[in-house]
Amino acid sequence: MQCIALDCEMVGVAPRYVPGRKPKKQSNMVARVVIVNDSGRVLYDSLVAPQELIIDYRTHISGVRPGDLDRAPSLASVQTDVLAILKDKILVGHSLKLDLKVLQIDHPEELRRDTAEYSKFSKYCIKGGQYPALRRIASGLLGIKIQSGTHCPIEDARTALKIYQACQAEWERDVARAFP
Repeated sequence: MQCIALDCEMVGVAPRYVPGRKPKKQSNMVARVVIVNDSGRVLYDSLVAPQELIIDYRTHISGVRPGDLDRAPSLASVQTDVLAILKDKILVGHSLKLDLKVLQIDHPEELRRDTAEYSKFSKYCIKGGQYPALRRIASGLLGIKIQSGTHCPIEDARTALKIYQACQAEWERDVARAFP
C-alpha cells in the first residue's frame, strides 16, 4: 500500500471561553500543511486561512509571520485537497492526532503510522516525557540533526517518513497483529 507523510505547522489562537471552566492559555490552529510521497517529493504544501483570531504566530517554531496567511486558501478547501490525497494510503507523521485534530479531519487508525506513538521509540523519550521528540528519534535512529531553528514541515514530514521506512517491516508486522 502506498504511504505518504504529513506535517502541520500551527499558530496559537485565543482560547474559547466556556462558562464555569478555567480558560486555556491558547489553542492550536493549523497554518500550514505539507504532504510528501514515499520518496520524499512534496505533493502538497499550503498555508491555511485563519478561522479564529491569532494571538501567537509562533514564528520561531512555525516560520509563519503576520501577513503570510492573508491570501491563503480556506480550511474547507485545504481539507478537501488533503482528504483526496490521504484516501486509501498509509499516513506517516509525528503526533498525527494533533495534526488531524487541527485539520478537523480523520484517517483510519489502522492506516496511521505515528512516530510519536510507536512503542519501539519510547527509548528516545526525555526522562519523564510521554512522547519522544521527532528530533530525538531522528538523531538516535537515523543519526541526523533536524529542527535546529524554525521547524520546516517538509523536513519534518520527510524525517518521519525515513524513520518509518527504517522500521517498516517490523512496524507493519506490529500493525498486522493489532488490526488482524
